[in-house]
Amino acid sequence: MTWPALAFRPPTALHRLRAGSRACPLSLRDVAGALLAEEVILPMVLVPSAPVARAALVAAKEAACPIVLSLPAGEAPERWFDAVAQAADEIAPGLPLLLAAEVTLVPGGGVEAARALRLAHRLVSAGITHLAIDADRLAAEGRAEEMVRAADPALERGLGVECLLPPGGAGVPEPEEAFSLLAELGTLGATPDLAGVRLPAPADDDSAGWQAALLSALADAAGTVGLARRGPGAADVLRRIGPGTLRACEDGGAAAAAAGAAASADAAEGRAYAAVADLVDALRAGGTAGILSAALSRARED
Repeated sequence: MTWPALAFRPPTALHRLRAGSRACPLSLRDVAGALLAEEVILPMVLVPSAPVARAALVAAKEAACPIVLSLPAGEAPERWFDAVAQAADEIAPGLPLLLAAEVTLVPGGGVEAARALRLAHRLVSAGITHLAIDADRLAAEGRAEEMVRAADPALERGLGVECLLPPGGAGVPEPEEAFSLLAELGTLGATPDLAGVRLPAPADDDSAGWQAALLSALADAAGTVGLARRGPGAADVLRRIGPGTLRACEDGGAAAAAAGAAASADAAEGRAYAAVADLVDALRAGGTAGILSAALSRARED
């Protein structure tokens, strides 16, 4: 099966692809906008190795769902993009993908801000199509402005940005603070396409229910900005959330951990595949590549 999404590949990714490649990396901005009216949750998988990349692509192809593949911190983005794109071309040509990476902002004024901006430029130039900005370590005053500066390389190319919501006093994002930050970003002309929420694995049914209630409150606070859950233990929470609460959900490194515990490359790929397939099933994401492709086509026509 093919999905008519190849025409939507952004120039920043196209220039990195080898001639004739049918790998289909898409912009977070395009995907989030197209899915605004759809109850689709994108699976996100941390991809530190070739077996995990192949496993994730096989699972997504079999389920006919788009998938977000994430660059591990510290990995060279150019080499990673080339490897993932080659695997996508061979295993899942035409399947809608997002290629994600993260920039972490730290205190230190101009020097640190310049370093973050250089990294953002490098990631975008390397073909990354989903840029996440983590400003947890910055003071609340001035945080939005620093986030906008770091996000500018992606924003000016229409790639879209995920704002990782800083934790509040209880160690998790608070709805009122999330609303304020997202509103401030909006006044600066940089409304993000996703708001990411880092959460630990729930310890029991009560904590899973508490996380589901928190995500629902954060989704209300975020308004039209989609919510992404990051962290392990998603399956227990997903059973408790209502439709439309999340737009994306990370595997919390489950596929990478499964691959790392294997005794051989073949076993690593098989274990990683099972972990990704479990996430896709929990998200009820099967068949959503067709929904995304149709939504992209309608958006272009409008």
